[in-house]
Amino acid sequence: YGKSALWLVKAATQRHSKAQARIANYLYYGYHDLIEHNFEVALYHARCAAAQGEGEAAGLLGLIYLKGEDVPKNIERAEMFLKLAAIQDFASAQYNLGKLYYIEYGEERWNDAHKWFVAASTQNLNAAQSALAALYAHPSFEKYDPVKAYAWLLVSLPNTPEEKIKAVSKLWSALAFGLSEEEIEQGKSLAEHLEQIILNEAQED
Repeated sequence: YGKSALWLVKAATQRHSKAQARIANYLYYGYHDLIEHNFEVALYHARCAAAQGEGEAAGLLGLIYLKGEDVPKNIERAEMFLKLAAIQDFASAQYNLGKLYYIEYGEERWNDAHKWFVAASTQNLNAAQSALAALYAHPSFEKYDPVKAYAWLLVSLPNTPEEKIKAVSKLWSALAFGLSEEEIEQGKSLAEHLEQIILNEAQED
C-alpha cells in the first residue's frame, strides 16, 4: 500500500486528475494507516478533478454537498455532481443520486430515484438493492410491485451489512406475510433472474 499511496500523492500534487480523484477519496475516508482523514485537502482535490470531468471525484463532491458536511448543504450542486458521476457508471453515485431524488424531492421524483437505484442495483450495490426493494414496496409508488420488492430483497440479503439486517428484516416480514405462496415463488424466480443479470454485467466489465 505504501508505494501506491506515495505515487498517488505525488501524481495528485502534479494535478493528475485521476490521481486527484482517488486521493480525494482516500483523504475523505482515510486509507489504512497511511493517509489520515483531511476534509479540506480532500475537497480541494475533488474539486480540481471534478472540474476535469472525473466521475469518481464528482461522486464524492455530490455526496459532500448532499450531506452538508463541513460545507453548506446544496441539493442543486449535489444533483449536478452526482449526475456527472452516475452517467459514468459509478454505482455509489447512482445510488446517492437515487437517494437524493427519493428523499429530497419526494414522490414527484420517485421515477428518477427508481432509474438510478436500478442502475446501481444491477452493479450489485447492496444499499441500492435494499432501497429499490423499499421503493417497490411503497404503495404510493406508481410502479408499486411487492413481488419485485421481495425479489430485490432476496438479491440484497447475502451482502446486507449486519447493522442493516434489522431494518431489512422488518421489510422482509411485511412483504412475506402479505404475499401469496404463488407470489413468493414468483419473487424467488425473479430474484434468480436478477442475480443472473448482475452476474452477466460483472462479466462484461
